[in-house]
Amino acid sequence: MSDNFPVNIRASGIYLFCVFIAFLAGTYFDRFIYMLFIGLLIYPVVSFLLLLYTYSTLRFHQDFSTEHPVKGEKVGYTVYFTNESKIPFSNIKISFKAITPLMDMHLPDHSISIKPGGEFKKTYEINCPYRGIYTVGLKQVIIEDLLHFFQIRLKVWHKTFYV
Repeated sequence: MSDNFPVNIRASGIYLFCVFIAFLAGTYFDRFIYMLFIGLLIYPVVSFLLLLYTYSTLRFHQDFSTEHPVKGEKVGYTVYFTNESKIPFSNIKISFKAITPLMDMHLPDHSISIKPGGEFKKTYEINCPYRGIYTVGLKQVIIEDLLHFFQIRLKVWHKTFYV
């Protein structure tokens, strides 16, 4: 799937195939299958609305222990994600940007789901043993709906340190 395309083609194709099968079954059976068919048509709308709700209630914050590190110092980096809603979030994919002069540091990506009123917190220490440019922070945050049809990318930022 392309990184810039907000719709998952494979998941959409599987869903449309299931809708088609339910429609064919509805031509042979009674009203129960028609109710299933209508439910299959409504489910993506509900999933998209929950995605928008997740987007509006997800909060994140990044903290750095220092603004201007010197050679040999460690920079503490903490990222917080908070669910301010009454329902659990769907899947949230987080990736980090950590660039050091020797490219020896890589922060792991996370795929999370936060409980209602819950928080996700990760703390890292970035070593600055050499002079150079260090870039630390979020690379991207992607929120997916329940069916993995749609995704929204949050606007994120990172910080550059000149050691």
